[in-house]
Amino acid sequence: MLEQLDVQPGHRVLEIGAATGIDVALLAELVGPTGEVVTIEIDGALAAGARAGLAAAGYHHVEVSCADGADGHPACAPYDRIIVTAGAWDLVSPWWQQLAVGGRMVVPLRLHGSGLTRSIAFDIQQPGRMVSSSARVCGFVAMRGAAAHTERSLQLTDDIVLHLDAADLGDEARLGQTLTHPAHEYWTGVQIRTGEPVEHLDLWLATTTPRFARLSVGSEARERGLVNPALQWAGAAVYDGGDVAGQGTHGWTSVERLPALLDRHG
Repeated sequence: MLEQLDVQPGHRVLEIGAATGIDVALLAELVGPTGEVVTIEIDGALAAGARAGLAAAGYHHVEVSCADGADGHPACAPYDRIIVTAGAWDLVSPWWQQLAVGGRMVVPLRLHGSGLTRSIAFDIQQPGRMVSSSARVCGFVAMRGAAAHTERSLQLTDDIVLHLDAADLGDEARLGQTLTHPAHEYWTGVQIRTGEPVEHLDLWLATTTPRFARLSVGSEARERGLVNPALQWAGAAVYDGGDVAGQGTHGWTSVERLPALLDRHG
């Protein structure tokens, strides 16, 4: 994300989400002594910890504010760069207003209700218009505060969660019984060589099927062989009624009527 941000010496930078403070320390190094870095953290304990850690490491010129990042930090605006380190559902107005024309914003933007996220770099070349210059695969804890968004998750087992779009009218009762049925494996015939770019296949799937979801699977479920989605697709899956199909390490795995699902959803 720092590579996407392309920070230069002397830049004024706003970070949303301080956490431990390590990222803002790196930003302070990049802007140098002539630059300025402000970081915002909504969690009071995290803000205090970041403030103490930065001071102990000698970064006394970094400002740590305990506030809601959705409001930005107008006192030091405009900024040459803004970086957000929490999953956001939108580019809220204060960020637009506080980014200087010619500046860049990097945001982990949630592109689907299941939590499918890309770190996207936006350049603002004129007021009210931003253009994306790059997108990287990533995953972040969702924004809190005023910019928080309702998420919908269905616990299939203690170790497996199905993340859905809140607007989808999936049959939760039937989906909740998914893993009580025998699993089936079906080879699609699609082969991907090592080194081929596959990081956006889940994004393609989300834009071509109306029933896209993501499976979060813990290590215990993987070890038992209950569900083992391919890691490079971040648990991408499709569902229909009480059936779920997900990309496995050797093809597609599902619970019922898999060929019909594939025919219907590609």
